[in-house]
Amino acid sequence: MTGPSTRNLAGTAAIVLVPSIIFNSLVVPDVANAYSVAILAIAILWPLWCVGNLLSAGTTDPGILPRLPRPPPTSDGRVRPRYKQETLPNGKSVTVKWNDTCNFYQPPRAHHCSVNNDCVDKFDHHCPCVGTTIGRRNYRTFIAFVFSTTLLC
Repeated sequence: MTGPSTRNLAGTAAIVLVPSIIFNSLVVPDVANAYSVAILAIAILWPLWCVGNLLSAGTTDPGILPRLPRPPPTSDGRVRPRYKQETLPNGKSVTVKWNDTCNFYQPPRAHHCSVNNDCVDKFDHHCPCVGTTIGRRNYRTFIAFVFSTTLLC
């Protein structure tokens, strides 16, 4: 499963891999000969780990909430309230919003992604670099990609 921007995912992978390949072919052999072969192993494995995290974040379902069928109209002609109060299991009271596209009240921290046109649980943002929405299920691998790529740079 990927988002609507698969090219962006491939482009980001190329942005990580191409400079790493050039660096590994021009600089790393001399440094590895002078110091240690472990530098060569790190120089090869680190970009692969970065791209692995990128692909995992880009192909994992972000936590899409399935759409429900349109509810039948009420018999008394009342309109469904846009917002309502709910009580969480821990006793906190929260306001939830009706989502007309998905036909349910969104759970707390769930939002509708306008790019993917899906409701995502624990929505963080739609990432153009990864090409998909970042949510509950792919947040950890996205953060691992960001930090590992930062250290790679």
